[in-house]
Amino acid sequence: MAKLTEKNILDYRLGGDKLSDFALKYMAEIPRIYQFLNNIRTHDSVGTEQVEPEPYQIKVEDDKFYVRNKANDAWLYLFDVAKNGGMRSDSFGKQSAGSISSRPQVGNTSGDVYWDTDNGRVYMWQSDAWHLILSLHIDDLIGHDDVLTKSDLSVPETGALATAPNKLVPLNANGVLPVNVSGNAGQLAGVNVQINKLQDGQVLTFRTASNVWRNEDKGVVGAGKALAIKDGNTLLAEFSGDEAVEFDTGRTAHENNENAHAKVFAKHNTSTDAHANIFEKVQSIAAAHMYNFYYRSGQFHTDAATRTALVSPAYILVNVGGNGYESKAAITLDISKDAAWDTAAQEWQASHAYAVGDVVYPTSGHTTYYYRCITAGTSSTLTPSFPTTLGSTYNDGNVVWECQLDYTQAVNRKGKDFYVYACADGDALKLVVSPNSTVPTKYTADSSRKIGGFHCLCADVGTISGHALSGYVAGDILPASIWDLKFRATSENEGMVWDGSQWVDIYLDSWNGSSLVSAYGGVVADGYSTKPFHGELFVEEFAKVKKHLISRDQYVAFAKGSNEKTNIKGSADANTTGGHVDTAGRRMISNIGCEDCCGWMWQWTSDISGHPNASTSNSDMPGGSGQTSSSEGDHWLIGYNWQNDGRSVANINVDGSTNIYGHSYGALSRAIVGGGWGDGSSCGSRSVNLNNLSSNRNDDNAGQGTSDTGDKKRLAKHPSAGCMSLGIAKIHNGRRGGLV
Repeated sequence: MAKLTEKNILDYRLGGDKLSDFALKYMAEIPRIYQFLNNIRTHDSVGTEQVEPEPYQIKVEDDKFYVRNKANDAWLYLFDVAKNGGMRSDSFGKQSAGSISSRPQVGNTSGDVYWDTDNGRVYMWQSDAWHLILSLHIDDLIGHDDVLTKSDLSVPETGALATAPNKLVPLNANGVLPVNVSGNAGQLAGVNVQINKLQDGQVLTFRTASNVWRNEDKGVVGAGKALAIKDGNTLLAEFSGDEAVEFDTGRTAHENNENAHAKVFAKHNTSTDAHANIFEKVQSIAAAHMYNFYYRSGQFHTDAATRTALVSPAYILVNVGGNGYESKAAITLDISKDAAWDTAAQEWQASHAYAVGDVVYPTSGHTTYYYRCITAGTSSTLTPSFPTTLGSTYNDGNVVWECQLDYTQAVNRKGKDFYVYACADGDALKLVVSPNSTVPTKYTADSSRKIGGFHCLCADVGTISGHALSGYVAGDILPASIWDLKFRATSENEGMVWDGSQWVDIYLDSWNGSSLVSAYGGVVADGYSTKPFHGELFVEEFAKVKKHLISRDQYVAFAKGSNEKTNIKGSADANTTGGHVDTAGRRMISNIGCEDCCGWMWQWTSDISGHPNASTSNSDMPGGSGQTSSSEGDHWLIGYNWQNDGRSVANINVDGSTNIYGHSYGALSRAIVGGGWGDGSSCGSRSVNLNNLSSNRNDDNAGQGTSDTGDKKRLAKHPSAGCMSLGIAKIHNGRRGGLV
């Protein structure tokens, strides 16, 4: 804070102030001094020159007394500059205390207060009388007649029942209500009671079949058990020993006439659902005895309202680890919720015992990370400061946590594949989602089975009029990517969508070091990538992963909805796959979710044609080019025989191999589609170039794979939506267990 300091300093040095300077400084400084002295005398801030205040400084202005606060950012008003700080003597009455017998007969002034210390009451003298203003006694309350008191209770002696009328009865020392109940009690142990025509010698009996208590004679079957005859879940007859029960199985004694079996058949089919459960029972036996058994009533699909919820078929029957399990209701797995995932993450707790594999998230809520227990123990009493580096560890008490991705967060799901597992959870079946492609977290290969999967969108689509994915955001489930064991590609399904006839790669393929893959963010495989590709090599490598090149007709179908007559933003090679926009700022994505179909890379197709009479002259070559030498940059071939003979391109320049693959008599052309990064308005879902030889290596020629489906008959999407009540059972050796 600024202090009071000299402002007009005299300069006594040789050549310093002149006499006139001295006089002027004196005349300026002396009034300042007197102003500050007068400010101190009056505790005000009057004057032409102001100084910043100090903490706890006082001042008097406008007939008010102020003090500066400790922070020195405000003046605090204390009281008025008046007698007794502005407080009047008639504002308060006299206060005294003692027994009620010592209370004065009258008060000296209005506002006198007397404290009755014996009885816990406070009185004030007003209008020539003492008035009760505070009391510890409920009887003193105005309108206390509606307040319960001890007199409203009936407390019988130990062992006795309450008999006083119009009284409330508290529980006795044993927690029992000591009353006599006339008529039927509503429930005993949470079970309804049905008393009807009570008779001598009868007892109250619980019946599981009807889930009620009822009065019955004491006769029983066996050790107090009832005999129940059932057909599946349907009760046909019940015998408890108290009355005769007759039950006809519907079977007819064999007759020695031609009508004997006709009568039995007619009797058996009197019920409209006589055969309703036969198929289900056959399936149950199959699921329990066939290791690879899998049946479902429809297909997995997304909940259109959330785009993050996967809805199972209404009925699933599956073998897991040699046992059959069934689900009899649709199950919703919302991947934005912890309950859908194999991790089953829960909020961290202090002083809690954790086992290896347990997963938690911070008490502050979800971040982008989970924390998995890798060393069992008990957590600390202190809230942990969890790390945010993937794979790092944290010591919490004697628990050790490892930082992992939290896939409930959309940012961690974008452009990734996830899997659906049927898991044995004791005798119950549980469906979980996992990022693991082999075994889900907390389960083993014997207690889980991968039955499906899906791919999540790599980048926001934005608003595109008429587009099937308009409004979808990164991390949403791509509906066309959902697969299961009954509806999948002959290849692996990662990074693929269904186009209505075949499975097709979402992304332009990249080389992972051993095979072609459809992956978000992969370096695209083209004629000049680390492993150079041309049409012939794409055919070869796709075959190794049970895929093949797309056809032009197929491309026209799955590319629908992509950007038309534009190329990629920047008009340059994007290098890595997925999430791009065009020169108009529109996402380069088709209606089913295929990325970069138009305007980045020309894509090889399976459509080929030959030019048997082609020669080395430009006029005979497709596109009018006759480059044949290995020194030519684009490596177009005519009559190539895959050997370095000075006339064709050496294998090592094309395939990275020195093997000889034979001779081509004439030029083999292969159609490419979509358009490249500099083709502008020529790009589109029906753009095609027929001037490319199959062996051409170019930096804007890429490949996209497709695969047949293992099940040619695609089931119609089951209309189930949302989450229904769940009934899942384990079947041991063909027998259905209890519902869970």
